[in-house]
Amino acid sequence: ELANLRRDLEALEAAARENAVSQRDLRNARTAVETGEAGLRATEQTLAALEAALAYLAVRISDAEVRAPFAGRVVERLAEPGEWVRPGDPLVTVQSVGTIEAWLEVPERVLGRLVADPSATHVELSTGEIRPVTRLRVLPRVDERARTFFLIADLDDPEGELSPGQSAAAWIPVGAAEEELLVPKDALVRRGGGVSVVRVRAGEGGPSAEPVPVEVRFELVRHVAVAKGPLSPGDELVVEGNERLLPGAPLAPLRVETPDPVLLPGEVVGAADPSDS
Repeated sequence: ELANLRRDLEALEAAARENAVSQRDLRNARTAVETGEAGLRATEQTLAALEAALAYLAVRISDAEVRAPFAGRVVERLAEPGEWVRPGDPLVTVQSVGTIEAWLEVPERVLGRLVADPSATHVELSTGEIRPVTRLRVLPRVDERARTFFLIADLDDPEGELSPGQSAAAWIPVGAAEEELLVPKDALVRRGGGVSVVRVRAGEGGPSAEPVPVEVRFELVRHVAVAKGPLSPGDELVVEGNERLLPGAPLAPLRVETPDPVLLPGEVVGAADPSDS
């Protein structure tokens, strides 16, 4: 409409130069153009106001959408869809995924000897699954009643399999790693208050039994650690029928596969104070 009014004004101005139109008609055409331009500006301002209102409503809608500040999944819904809620009302319970913290209570007596090494620490869940630790943090505040402090271990949980409140146990080092000589528990012969093993001794007449006294340092799940000296790594020991063998008795050994003596995650190692295990 404004474009048409401007073309009409141009035509009247050209006619006015030839004195073919009255000044009144020319003034009316100019007034119509100015009115149209003012209407255009008013419409543009109205459009800008509507766009601002739309942006405001978009912000309000965005504020009404609840987003968790971390990756997780909803485990409990506390408000139903369509229900009116007030600011601060709980809506859902969200369980995080990715990394979860295991809070472990540790006796205060090992606070000064604790080795916060994630690679040497393993956490066993209530399901029996053993998970490695990616990060360790010590909270050096001892509970006055329990006489324990917290060790916080970060566990990877990308699939959200772990649950808050789930129980866990951990094995943490309280000293430097040491090499120990391990023998199967079935090789031990306990007699007369002492402990010995029967070693296979090679001789001209064939293999024979050789009792060897040993000193047990500590026990594991399938093995025991013995003091170094009488035995050497690689010695063959009798694990069946050793209680009835006499020194020098001939043997016809039947070699059997024994469990790998390497320590497994979760096996408790000995310490100077057995209560520290």
